[in-house]
Amino acid sequence: MKMLFILAWRNLWRNKRRTLITASSVFFAVILALVAESMTKGSHEAMISNMVKLSTGYLQLQDSLYEDEPSVDHAFMYDDTLKQIIRQTSGIAYVVPRFESFMLAATEKSTRPVMLRGVDFEAENRLNDMGHKLLEGTSLEAGDQAVLLADGLAERLKMDVGDSIILVGQGFRGMSAAGIYPVKGIMKISLPRLNDQLIFMPLAATQQLFGAEERLTALLITPEEKEQTDLLAQQLRDQLDPKWFKVLTWKQMMPTLLQSLELDRASGMMIIYMLYLVVGFGILGTVLTMMLERQREFGILLSVGMKRSQLALITFVETVFISMIGVAAGLVGGFPVILYMHHHPIRFGEEMEAMFETYGMEAVMPFALDLQVFSSQAVVVLLITLVIGLYPVLKVFRMNILKAARN
Repeated sequence: MKMLFILAWRNLWRNKRRTLITASSVFFAVILALVAESMTKGSHEAMISNMVKLSTGYLQLQDSLYEDEPSVDHAFMYDDTLKQIIRQTSGIAYVVPRFESFMLAATEKSTRPVMLRGVDFEAENRLNDMGHKLLEGTSLEAGDQAVLLADGLAERLKMDVGDSIILVGQGFRGMSAAGIYPVKGIMKISLPRLNDQLIFMPLAATQQLFGAEERLTALLITPEEKEQTDLLAQQLRDQLDPKWFKVLTWKQMMPTLLQSLELDRASGMMIIYMLYLVVGFGILGTVLTMMLERQREFGILLSVGMKRSQLALITFVETVFISMIGVAAGLVGGFPVILYMHHHPIRFGEEMEAMFETYGMEAVMPFALDLQVFSSQAVVVLLITLVIGLYPVLKVFRMNILKAARN
């Protein structure tokens, strides 16, 4: 058996051109597949990250009735018992408390429905990097009785830093919620829908406005590993009483986003499958050429006593070796390409910004630097070449020895 492997390896380098041509087709196939998959995965991760962070979070803890009736009356008490459960649950990186409600915002000349989001600015900044989104003014502090306006809302209400805004709504359990607050800053929110209606206020001031001290409408939970979101959700569900609390993942809260990602993923896979098809036929062509060139050689080997099974194994091992050389070279050559594109993503012009903003993304095409991208594409291309490697095996078993030896 060892001798057969040695013969197969030596046979590769008897015709270096043929070997290098076949290995090169595998090499370029791996690199193209890596780039396509990395680009698809990178854009999806960026879209999920932006949408999730600005809206639902990866995981969200709510009152059991809040999802069906999102009212401040269904805000839950964030007490020591609940905090203890959160602290003792492994896999949680940090939590972001929020108190949200729709209100009516008024100025001297106009009124507009808005979403008021009470936040712990330190925790919110950790999730959304809020400091870098500030266009004018200064950030909120815990004891402030002031607000930050989204850029689009400020433009619609024609407000600037230092102006005052009136907020009117319904508080906890029928109380009146109304107040006048100075605008401390203006922020740019990448999601257009939120940019036209979002107001930030310190969490304590928001709770006081609604008469709901120590209560939250949602507790956003960020897992240490994003892939463990579903597992972490189940751990929390096992510890919390479903009569009072509900734990939801971003997939459950944003099914439309999930469906659009699945559709985009399917269209991206169609392109990759076409690439696989082209590559497969390219490799098959080189294998067919190899069989025609070596037909006389195979006929002579069988004539002098080599078993068909031994010859078939040698041809198969040759294909395996060529595939492994091409895949290894593709991984080595593709890594610096993906690494460079990961740190220097493709940037589009201003005309593309509006389209990207609808998904809450910058006008860039990010690339994912993920081990799974490398392993999956390498395995697929290797499997394709191994399947093609079965052709020489079948050819050897069906070969007419006398006819082959005379060619």
